[in-house]
Amino acid sequence: MKEVRKRWTNAEIESLKRLYPDHRTEDLVEILGHSKTAIFGKAKILGLRKSAAFVESEKSGRIMNGSRKGESYRFKPGNIPANKGLRRPGYKPGRMGETQFKKGHRSHTWVPLGSEKLQDGYLLRKVSDTGYPPRDWRPVHRIIWEEANGPIPQGSILCFKDGDKTHIDLANLELVTRSELARRNRMWTNYPRELCETIHLAGVLKRKIRRRNREEQD
Repeated sequence: MKEVRKRWTNAEIESLKRLYPDHRTEDLVEILGHSKTAIFGKAKILGLRKSAAFVESEKSGRIMNGSRKGESYRFKPGNIPANKGLRRPGYKPGRMGETQFKKGHRSHTWVPLGSEKLQDGYLLRKVSDTGYPPRDWRPVHRIIWEEANGPIPQGSILCFKDGDKTHIDLANLELVTRSELARRNRMWTNYPRELCETIHLAGVLKRKIRRRNREEQD
């Protein structure tokens, strides 16, 4: 069953304002009858904070310089760890040696350099093997453009002229500024929705026709 939230009364709010800065929240749970989460939330709404004096006191639960709190659980000078000497080279208790990955082991998803894959509609090619996918895989259309024209200038976007991400050809690529791209995408605010949907569907149909024609030519 869903727990019924208890409402704050004006008297409880005034008590919270008076007590919160200098009292432990756990103690306020007993005094005010609200949960710890509710008290934290209400204090945040009211902009209440613990006072500097409370924060510096032992009541806050913080470990201060010179405090002996928790001293019995601390490591003593000269303490010898229980596992000292056990983590030596070649230490393989039980079946650990059988189940450990061997040096040079590769994941079952590993593929060699030059491999390609589709991701979000873009064709990517593996150009390095660092193990960090955003660095190892690069869009093929960007590789083709940069080989012919150099790095893409900052503030520019590489687009497909016909809108077909699978039509990867240098002649089908163009650089546009971000502002130009924003103007192109403004169609949905400049035209009626029915017209925009028709334009979008026409684009989809054109891309399918071009793809079919290329497949037939191959």
